[in-house]
Amino acid sequence: MLGRITLLLTCFVACFSVAQAELSEDKKALIQELFPSATVIEDKLADFPVYPVYQLQELLGYAYESIDLSRLQGFAGQPVSMLVGMDPRGRFTGVKVLHHHEPVFLHGLGEEPLFDFVNQYKGQSLREQIIVNTSNTGRPGRTSDGNTVYFDGVSKATVSVLIINDTILSSALKVARNKLGGFVQTAQTRAKPDFFERLSWQQLLERGYIGHWRLSREAIESELGRPLTDYPQEFEGTDNGPFSELFFGYINAPMVGRNLLGDEGYEKLMAYIDPGAQVMLVLSGGAFHHVSENFIPGSNPERLSLSQNELSVEMRDLNLSSQGLEFQAAGMPALAAHNFFRMGGSAGFSPGADSTLNFHIELARNHLVRDSTIIGVPVRFNGDLFETVEPAPSFMDEREPIWIGLWKQRWWQIAILLTACMDSSSIASTLFNRDKVRLPTCIRSL
Repeated sequence: MLGRITLLLTCFVACFSVAQAELSEDKKALIQELFPSATVIEDKLADFPVYPVYQLQELLGYAYESIDLSRLQGFAGQPVSMLVGMDPRGRFTGVKVLHHHEPVFLHGLGEEPLFDFVNQYKGQSLREQIIVNTSNTGRPGRTSDGNTVYFDGVSKATVSVLIINDTILSSALKVARNKLGGFVQTAQTRAKPDFFERLSWQQLLERGYIGHWRLSREAIESELGRPLTDYPQEFEGTDNGPFSELFFGYINAPMVGRNLLGDEGYEKLMAYIDPGAQVMLVLSGGAFHHVSENFIPGSNPERLSLSQNELSVEMRDLNLSSQGLEFQAAGMPALAAHNFFRMGGSAGFSPGADSTLNFHIELARNHLVRDSTIIGVPVRFNGDLFETVEPAPSFMDEREPIWIGLWKQRWWQIAILLTACMDSSSIASTLFNRDKVRLPTCIRSL
């Protein structure tokens, strides 16, 4: 009797597993839309959750369900499930929304803006940095270097579209690193937590703990092919100094962060950022800085981008102006501009590996004609700062929901809005029962 029961259970489990792996006709039809020329769509692989897609014998790419690879929580506390297609070069063939619980698209705007948003991924590459324009800070379309693409966001759905973007990019990168050539991840490194001695600014530079790059007037004129006197309104009085001078350092490393900010400032910054967040400080002097006068704190810089292992790495300003951090390294020069950028995004960032800061320079000759160039600035810190870490065995995301991070960064705005449009009891209900309470219009618009 026991043997029969065991046999029945074994058969049930085996049949259930086969049923789970089989490709339904509805899903097959959706994959066909992502790969119109496909003649063969295989079942989900046993070793990695993707559907191989072929045209006869030629691999067209892979389709996968985002929920199999990324379970980032949406605004309603549940992940957004999408079907994503990607070709062998890491280029998206399309995205289909399978299931979601985002309130703004179910009860407010309707689903059409959601579908329009995900349609923007078709034809874009994982090697590009995709930035969702949620505050009208980025120009639509592609930047001059072709490596940064601005997507139109969705008004009143900022949190939802950022979660969707991160879900798509992080899951796609896992597929690329597992199945596509050219996306192999470099060995991950991190700052040594106990590596520190008190050093001056000059000592930090000489030992390679802080990077330094200088662009002369002659060099930029050579790059642009014309003298800077053709841009009189932009660069008066630059004859005796550099056109631009950059300094950059990996703040997570105590050798850098503690020396620049002091012990108290360093601890304050580490307590402010999320666990695992990586921060690079960029400072600049000269006539042309790494951010423009119109740069909006908390956004992505238009003049700087970062790439590592041929992948674009996100840089986002942390907006620390209210934290009271002051530089304390002895002999540190007074520089005109500085920003603390959070590094990484879906592509991740290994601080001990070589990377490149791409400096985007665009100058106006007049109100109609603009000249531009992009100069790659090598980023290579002294290897003594870092140690190698083992990669995490799981391919699932276990990160803090994005909406929580956004609320932390914008706490003072939210406090003002809450005070203006809600009484105290409603505030408590909204914060602790957000799945059950319909948020006021002023909060949903964040």
